[in-house]
Amino acid sequence: MSANITIVNSLFLKLVLDFVYAPVWWYSEGLAWFFRKIVASIQDTAQSAGLGIWVKNIFVPMYGQYDIWGRIVSFIVRFANIIGRAVWVFLWACMCVAVLVIWIAAPIILLVIFLSSLMQRLYV
Repeated sequence: MSANITIVNSLFLKLVLDFVYAPVWWYSEGLAWFFRKIVASIQDTAQSAGLGIWVKNIFVPMYGQYDIWGRIVSFIVRFANIIGRAVWVFLWACMCVAVLVIWIAAPIILLVIFLSSLMQRLYV
């Protein structure tokens, strides 16, 4: 019987310690992990957009048309493509930063909501 009580006590202690450690993890290891994932996501998006390849080939004529008009049209099309892809990567990066801000602010906002709800119930 005492072994069962010891197991229940250790499980309860682990639960309490995990509950206390959760905010510490959220703002230390969890934040570092999430930041690495955000940076990797932005890098993957930039790589899938192929910005480096487009910039490298901006002055190479498309379809092998080496006359002046082929070069001008090729430059304009590639420049517009680079701008569009850069905007795509920029918007993705902005969204990732917004998600990071939400990750940082979420526990604080939830705590404020919980405490204000608790205070309203206690004083009403």
